[in-house]
Amino acid sequence: MSTVGKKRSTRSGRVASLELPPGKLEQTLDSLKRGDVSLRLALCVLAAIALWAVTCSWAPPFSFREGYVPNRDITARIAFRQADPVATQEAQRRAAVREPVVYKQDAKGLQLLAANLQHALTAIAAANAVGEVSPEIWKQFAPTTPPSTPGDPAQPAKPAQADTEQQEEEFQALRAAIGGPMGLAAIEQGVTKALLRYEQYGVLERLPEDHGELNRQEIAVYTPGTPKPFLVPVSEVLLGDGAVLERRLKESLPTAAVPPVFRWLLPRMKGTLEFDEQATQLAREKAIAEVPEQYKYFEPHQVLAPASKPLDPLALNILTLEYREYIAQLGWPQRVERSFAVFGLLATIFGLSGYYFYLHERRIINDLFRLVILLVGSIAAVALVRWVSADPWRAELIPLLLFGMTMAIAYHRDVALLLSVALALIVVTATGHGLGEFMILMSVVASAIVQLGHIRSRSKLIKVGAVSAIVALACTIGVGLLDEQPLEWPLLNYATRNALWTLAAGFLITGLLPMIEKLFGVLTEISLLEWSDISHPLLQELVRRAPGTYNHSINVASIAEAAAESVGACGLLVRVGAYFHDIGKMLKPHYFSENQG
Repeated sequence: MSTVGKKRSTRSGRVASLELPPGKLEQTLDSLKRGDVSLRLALCVLAAIALWAVTCSWAPPFSFREGYVPNRDITARIAFRQADPVATQEAQRRAAVREPVVYKQDAKGLQLLAANLQHALTAIAAANAVGEVSPEIWKQFAPTTPPSTPGDPAQPAKPAQADTEQQEEEFQALRAAIGGPMGLAAIEQGVTKALLRYEQYGVLERLPEDHGELNRQEIAVYTPGTPKPFLVPVSEVLLGDGAVLERRLKESLPTAAVPPVFRWLLPRMKGTLEFDEQATQLAREKAIAEVPEQYKYFEPHQVLAPASKPLDPLALNILTLEYREYIAQLGWPQRVERSFAVFGLLATIFGLSGYYFYLHERRIINDLFRLVILLVGSIAAVALVRWVSADPWRAELIPLLLFGMTMAIAYHRDVALLLSVALALIVVTATGHGLGEFMILMSVVASAIVQLGHIRSRSKLIKVGAVSAIVALACTIGVGLLDEQPLEWPLLNYATRNALWTLAAGFLITGLLPMIEKLFGVLTEISLLEWSDISHPLLQELVRRAPGTYNHSINVASIAEAAAESVGACGLLVRVGAYFHDIGKMLKPHYFSENQG
């Protein structure tokens, strides 16, 4: 072979042409440039954002529950206030009582009364002596003499002549005060002036007792057609013993005319004010509506819940108000700082889980549908935990158990344990219940997962729930005692509730099993048992068409199952495969020797 014209390579050139394999960092960077890898990373980032939003990770969680016994006094971090319904009701009651009672004024009776008085005075002015006046008319003006009691030294009897003389003197004094037409006009003007305030404000014979004690100083009066009531002092309208009326008559009438006119007017002065219950009620309702809500104020470092005392609904309400006010005053730097901390935790969980999948369970990351289902299921489980973890449910075990058992059925128990630990960490961070709650969650979920090796009957899942319920009861009591919670009804109630939720999860997963198998494309031993049923239509058709092949398949199934069990494989899967491995022979059964005569 001729080598003319070819350049012989030197040793140094051959060494330089050699390249070392790329390192781990270079391989990682090259992988990130691939579109499928970038898509999966983007999905994980979106899932982390969804978990951040579902758990409200920008704010610290509210971790107190009813019945929890704090080990130390719980104090206020900031100043806040609490609505005081009792004080508000008392303030509304005082406002309603202070609201003046509303009356409607009708002055027609007073105007008619002045006309009747003028008529009576005209009759007196026309007479020269008391005997010339009608006794009925004079009786209305004459002074009343108290009756004498026989034998009573305090009331000596008076002769009739003395009474007649006194009445004549009163008559002449009144007649002199009237003094003709001009005097009558002056008396009429004086009476009109004296009654003017009563015509404006009204007459109230007495103040009802049921109007309250705080509004007895003034009332609200309106006349039909006026836009709104006006306030009137009670002393201006209350008739009583007539002291105000007598004072007003003295200011507008001659002195001699005051007593007889007063004696005529007082018994005839009737109330002109009518109590308006509807207007009063509306005014009181308006006053009540204008009363601002009353509050109790709490200062920073004030004790909200004392140590060694179970939290009752009242204490929880106060702690909730303090928490909401604290969150409302939380600044953006604190929110961003906490968000970054949560994202760091989520990134660690996603990174470790992804690395484990890359080493041991690549089908999860290779199959985009499986990855999406896993991420969506994780978000849904955390959202359900967030929803049902508060009082009075406290059912966070149900979503975690359903998720963990689903992963154990769909993949392997080690994958289910890894994902359950990851979700339990996220849940504890979101709820703020600490290490004790994490121990309870993981103990119960792990006890359920390790029992899911072989599911040959639907009752197996219920048994798994029952055993895990006993674990939940014991772990809840144990963790509570470690947390210095007294062994009393609140702790026992919480432990019993966790056991019941765990048992309920066993029943739920039993009903969801067919859906899990279809969604993840897996076959449990329950489904394999259904396929191995001799009455299966396909096997019955094989018996009818190729009985020899059917017997051959039964024999192979028995031998293969025993061989598989001996090496630790799934014997049931091998037996079902053996049942159907020659199913195609039934199309041309006579081509095969076992079906020939």
